[in-house]
Amino acid sequence: PCPWHVRACAVCSVPAVVSININVMEREVRNRRAEEVEALQAYYGNDLQRSLRDGSRSSPASPPPSSESETGDYPLEGPWFLIIRQANIESNGGVNSNSSLGTPTLEIRLPPCYPLGEAGPEPILHNVMMKPQLKQQFLKELRDMYEAELDVGILW
Repeated sequence: PCPWHVRACAVCSVPAVVSININVMEREVRNRRAEEVEALQAYYGNDLQRSLRDGSRSSPASPPPSSESETGDYPLEGPWFLIIRQANIESNGGVNSNSSLGTPTLEIRLPPCYPLGEAGPEPILHNVMMKPQLKQQFLKELRDMYEAELDVGILW
């Protein structure tokens, strides 16, 4: 069950077992997301984006935040966007990073309870040429990796 809903949660559709102070839980969700954004910034650098970038336009890379304690303008409520690098596996019908499509990007859409609830983030691939069955299988594998209280941005 979603740990911060007293009634049935619209995200996970399961009634909550205990009543928890929503302000405390919201604060915990924000703190955990801020920590995850900081980790994503440290690991991915400029490949962590504030929005979906169209590779056909010359939009500048997002500058990093001015201090380590800030999350910059990255929205804690999501979505988060990660540029996919070295995504050319064309020989076996997998990923092709054809620049005419734009910049290959993984979008991570966050449910309200993430990372504390049972509902995990929704991965979406943009500007990636893959066989549809392979793409759906890959996205399912990403979704299946999620466990409650697990930060999956780095894992994915």
